[in-house]
Amino acid sequence: MAVLRERLGPDASIRGIPWGESLHLEGVRVSFHPAGHILGSAQVRVENRGEVWVVAGDYKTESDPTCEPFELVTCNTFVTESTFGLPIYHWRPQRDFEGIQKSSRHKSGIAVRFPRISRWRQDKKPADADSLDALQRLAGEADDRK
Repeated sequence: MAVLRERLGPDASIRGIPWGESLHLEGVRVSFHPAGHILGSAQVRVENRGEVWVVAGDYKTESDPTCEPFELVTCNTFVTESTFGLPIYHWRPQRDFEGIQKSSRHKSGIAVRFPRISRWRQDKKPADADSLDALQRLAGEADDRK
C-alpha cells in the first residue's frame, strides 16, 4: 500500500483487500488470490451468473520464501500471460538452478541463479566480496560434487 501511495499520490483512492475476501461490484463477485510469482502477485477471480473466470499474469507453483504460495483457484475459464506456455517448453524445478552454474551466455562463464542469503557477515563490507576467480573455483567444485 505504501508503494502505491508513493506512486499515485496522497489523494489516490487505494483500498487493500485481504487474499480471498470478496468484493461485490455491480452484481459481480471479485476476489484476489496469491499467484506465487513475486511479492504481491495476484490472480483475480471473477464470478458472475454462475460462471467463474480467473485472470493471472505470471504465476509460479513452486514454493518461494519471498511471497505467498500459489493458490489453485477452481474456475470455468483461466486467462493468463503465456510467453513460455507452448508445449515445446519444459521447465526443470527451480532448485536445480540454485547456486553457481556454468554459462556460455555470460562473459564470465558463470551465472548465479535464484541467489539466497544464507547468512549475514557483519564483519565484511561489499568491497571485501570475493573475486570472479573465487566464484569460478566454487563452480568447479560444484561440478565435481555432481
